[in-house]
Amino acid sequence: KSQLIDIDINKEKRTQKFLLLILISHFICILPINILKMVTHSMTETYENDNHFDLTYIIFVWITFLPTVTLPWFYAHWVLIGSLSRVLLLDLFISGSPRLIAEQERRQRLAEQERIFAHTLSHSRVQGRRQSGR
Repeated sequence: KSQLIDIDINKEKRTQKFLLLILISHFICILPINILKMVTHSMTETYENDNHFDLTYIIFVWITFLPTVTLPWFYAHWVLIGSLSRVLLLDLFISGSPRLIAEQERRQRLAEQERIFAHTLSHSRVQGRRQSGR
């Protein structure tokens, strides 16, 4: 029971670290656009500095959308360290798509059924010979 409590505590710590990582990454990525908004309120945009404001705005908007890219990466990393093993994931990538794996499993089941059917058929023929020989 003590081991289960330790596992739950470790799992809770990992979850808290993951959530903190997500929070910090969102804060860091949204901070530049908010700073730019404050700067634009204190400065006037003129024709001379218009290009700088536009370029800065475009770059900061892209930075603001970075959590959209980083969140799946963080989540995949968190799951791989947690419940999934990297070996299973590597096997999936090496062997192919899940559809290909399912097709291979279907073929194996079909071959096994054919083998069982052939064995049953040969066994029934042997039984038929024994009965006809009596």
